[in-house]
Amino acid sequence: MLETILHNRFAVTAVLLFGIGFMNLLLQQNLLKKVVGFNIMDSAVFMLLASLGYIEGRVAPVMGEGVTPDASLFINPIPSGLVLTGIVVSVSITAFSLALIQRIHKHYGTIEMKELLERAKALNSERVVLVAPGGTDEEGEAVSGLSLAAAVAGAIAGTTDPALPLGGAVLSGLYGLETTYGDNDLDLLIRGGVTPAERTGGVTSVVRGVTTRTTTDGTADTTWRELSTILVVDDVIPGIRSALRSKFHRAKNTEQSRGAIRSQVVLELENRKEREIISGYDNVAVSADPDNPTVCQVEFSFSAAQGLNQIWLTAHITV
Repeated sequence: MLETILHNRFAVTAVLLFGIGFMNLLLQQNLLKKVVGFNIMDSAVFMLLASLGYIEGRVAPVMGEGVTPDASLFINPIPSGLVLTGIVVSVSITAFSLALIQRIHKHYGTIEMKELLERAKALNSERVVLVAPGGTDEEGEAVSGLSLAAAVAGAIAGTTDPALPLGGAVLSGLYGLETTYGDNDLDLLIRGGVTPAERTGGVTSVVRGVTTRTTTDGTADTTWRELSTILVVDDVIPGIRSALRSKFHRAKNTEQSRGAIRSQVVLELENRKEREIISGYDNVAVSADPDNPTVCQVEFSFSAAQGLNQIWLTAHITV
């Protein structure tokens, strides 16, 4: 058995190399690594052909003038010719593949979507927004990803209504984007906590504003996925706190004061409900802390107004 393997060592090595290249081609997501796997498979085939044409003790069929050909002295030239032809074809295909990958890289982005999703998963915070893809300048060359991040931050800061969804917000200062995502890719990015941008009609805009918070204690959780939700929270709670601080900064912790505090909280919540920042509120309660009579406890619940991200149209046609 061992003697047979050693005798056919080149063929065995070729089979192993082919298997390695084939598995690399199947399992790798990176296109460059797929090309490497393809070249390993090519090399394995060339080695196998060369080993089949080689006959121990014989030489290459190269003859000069006046030499009488004797087939018994030479190896089989046909596999060698096939290997030379295959090398030329392999180099050509590799060059074409690399050129195609470069075009794909330029048109569809520099970061793999898998890397983006892994980065968002690692962040997993309702206070962090991860944007994609990168932007381009007037010549179509890639610029720092900070350009898109700054444009999105500007759009968020310029929003006067926190409940408005970020989707559709125009991003100024960008001439183009590195990547054009398809519908399926956009859905995967949004579900994975990435805020994607798109460019249509010469205008760059946000597809949908989401945070990187997608899980809680390892379990899928969409509570804080929408960026508008955290913006509403940041409007309601600090707004009520500021109103109470300005009106009751030197008040007594009496039943009358607590009633006034409750009225002020209801007023603030009603104001935001009328402005459609929140969709409703309940359980407004104000009480003195039983352990510290100088502390007034205020509790309430509210529901953040949800933005309109999609309109699904179903048409029933009768002919």
